[in-house]
Amino acid sequence: MDGFLHIEMYGRKANTRLRSRTSTITAAIAEALRRPGSCSHVAEPMPPTLLFGKSLDDLECEAIALSFVAKDRLGRKWRSDGAVLLTGIVSYPVPVKDLTTEEATALYQGWLLSQYPSFF
Repeated sequence: MDGFLHIEMYGRKANTRLRSRTSTITAAIAEALRRPGSCSHVAEPMPPTLLFGKSLDDLECEAIALSFVAKDRLGRKWRSDGAVLLTGIVSYPVPVKDLTTEEATALYQGWLLSQYPSFF
C-alpha cells in the first residue's frame, strides 16, 4: 500500500550549505497552512488537519522565540540555523478512522515501521 511519511527539522534561518533557502520555521509553517505560493509542488492542496496541539501560527511564534533564547550544551547561544522545530507529515491511503479490522490496522502499523523503523 502506498503512502508517504516525511520528518524534517527546521531553524529560524536555513543553513544553505545543507538545505534549501526554504528550509526555515516560517517556510515549514507556511506550507502546512497552505499559504499562497508555499506548496507549488501540490496540484490541489487540501486544508491541513491539526490532530492535536497549538495552532500552527502559535507554534511558529513559539519556535522562533525559542530559537533566540536556546543554548547548546556548553551554554552558547543557539545558531540561527539550528533546529528547534521537528515536523512530520504522514499520508496514508486509508484514513486511520477507517482502519476497523485488525488486518487493516496491522497493515498500517507495518507500513509505519517500514518507513522509519528506528523512529517507531
